[in-house]
Amino acid sequence: MRPPVALLCASLGVAGFLIGSRLPPPSAAPSLQPARQNVEPPQHPTGPDPAPGGRAVTADSFADLDSLLRRGDASPADSRLQLMEAINSLKTNQLEQMLETEIRSDLFLRSDRFDFQYAASRFAEIAPERAAKLWANHAEARSFSGVLISSWAKKDPVAFASWTLTQTPEIQRAARGSLIQAASSDPAFFASIAHQLASSPNGTETARAAMRSLAGKEPGSAQKQLEYAALLPEGPMRNAALSELAQAAPNLDLKAHPEVLQALASLSARDAYKLGSNLAQKVDSLPPGPVREAAMLADLREQARTDPAAAAQRLEALPPNSPDYAAAVRGFVDSTSAKDPASAAEWALSIPPASSSHRSGALERVAKEYFRTNPDGASEWVEKAPLTNEEYRRLTGRTRPNSKP
Repeated sequence: MRPPVALLCASLGVAGFLIGSRLPPPSAAPSLQPARQNVEPPQHPTGPDPAPGGRAVTADSFADLDSLLRRGDASPADSRLQLMEAINSLKTNQLEQMLETEIRSDLFLRSDRFDFQYAASRFAEIAPERAAKLWANHAEARSFSGVLISSWAKKDPVAFASWTLTQTPEIQRAARGSLIQAASSDPAFFASIAHQLASSPNGTETARAAMRSLAGKEPGSAQKQLEYAALLPEGPMRNAALSELAQAAPNLDLKAHPEVLQALASLSARDAYKLGSNLAQKVDSLPPGPVREAAMLADLREQARTDPAAAAQRLEALPPNSPDYAAAVRGFVDSTSAKDPASAAEWALSIPPASSSHRSGALERVAKEYFRTNPDGASEWVEKAPLTNEEYRRLTGRTRPNSKP
């Protein structure tokens, strides 16, 4: 057996590796100039990898490898170190074959396998593109993005971005997390390679991540963030970054920046809904379209929750033909029906029948909540309320008794 001091050193070495393998590298302060000018591509070994101590080991699986190395008098720390040394001694092709065998195995444990994690990290270090192909070719390996592809995305984002563009849209989307991580860790360098991703399904999300990271590192520097967005390709990617800036810079005067307003106007309903709650306080400055509707919805919903009387006055002051009216009605009804569906139902009935689409939408939303929380009260209300036959049918799913055709 080894002396106690040597054993302690070995144990600390293993702990250092495990901690180091889970911590992301520290990111440098952002700069508007590319952070790396000449990225050296990783060297792919063509021959046998060096074997520590000249020791060669042959096995078909990591379990076999562990069994061959295990000795009765070895501590767990020593056994793990020996396994790591043996994995380091494997040829590149052998390491790839063993990883693929493990991935294909029905017994593959996908949660916390040290041997697989370490071998995957080793393979990604010495043959990053081959590791990425292994990851792309096996759906079972997708949960191991962190060890198979993320290190390549950090070390050589140019090569990694180029590789993703040769993959199917499904694989490109699966690689999104690694690209986002790379963009977040170095927004300035991402800007220098953004043109490569302009047509990628990951382009807008990586741009958003880069802008969020830059805003977090330089809070209040709206001008620097505007300059950063200008470095990105025109179109969806730049619009995504500018719309992210709109919510990240609370003091930004949107009306003074038409490029930001244009970016917000271009948002899809899905993206606009995500930003709505963060832009509620700027609703009067927002351009017409989904983002303004989402912000108005969020604003009225919150106001009705905290001050329902003021929210009702604000809503009643809006003309029914206002582009903000539908979203305001929905926000008000959502909030009030959750607290007092009976009152919300009476308010919905006050919407003039001439505004049939707004009235029917409000009644349906109220009735849904009313029937969920108080079925008896809702049933009584719907029978007595001054509903048209069509409204009655839409709310109950049946024809009103004694109704005229």
